[in-house]
Amino acid sequence: MRPKKIDNEALMKGLTEVIKSKGYDGASLNDLAAASGLKKASLYHRFPGGKEEITRNVLMDIYGQLQENVFGVIADNTRTVKERLSIALQNLTEFYQDGEAVCIIRSLAFGKGLALFGDELRTTINDWIKAFEQLGIEIGLDKAAANDAAMESFIYLQGSLVLSNGLDSPIPFDKALSKIRYMYLR
Repeated sequence: MRPKKIDNEALMKGLTEVIKSKGYDGASLNDLAAASGLKKASLYHRFPGGKEEITRNVLMDIYGQLQENVFGVIADNTRTVKERLSIALQNLTEFYQDGEAVCIIRSLAFGKGLALFGDELRTTINDWIKAFEQLGIEIGLDKAAANDAAMESFIYLQGSLVLSNGLDSPIPFDKALSKIRYMYLR
C-alpha cells in the first residue's frame, strides 16, 4: 500500500502551528506527525534531520513569507510610502490572523530553540529593522530616529501579539498596527 500524498502547503501549515504553539522544546515528533498527517517514519523520510530540520524548514517558510509580503513590499519604491505601509500592514494582519497567531520568534526565543535557531531569528529581526528603518529614512527621519522607529515597530507588533493572545482580544494587535501606521504617516 502506497503512503498517502500530503500537500506541501498543508504539511508546512501543520508543522508551523505545532512549532509556533509549543516551541522547539515542547513539540514532540508525535505532535508533528499528527499535525502533518504523516506517520513518524514518513516524517523522518521527508525530514531526516528530525525536529531540528523540520523547525529550520518552518523558519525558512515563514521568512520567505515575510520577505515577500512585508520586507519586499516595503522595499518596492514604485509605490508611495503610504501604499507600501498599508499593504505590508494588511499582509501582517493576515499573516498573524488578526492578532490570534503566535509568533515563531516568541516560540523559539527560549530554551534550545534560541541556541539552535538564534541566527535565523536575528536575521528576521534585523531584516524587519532594515526595512522599517529605510521607510523611516524615506519619510525624513535621520538614521538614528529611523532605527529607533523600526525597533519600536517590532516591539509594538511582538508585544501586541502577546497581549492579544493573553487577553483573547484583537484590540492590542489593532492598536499596535495603528500606532505603526501613525509613526510612518503622520
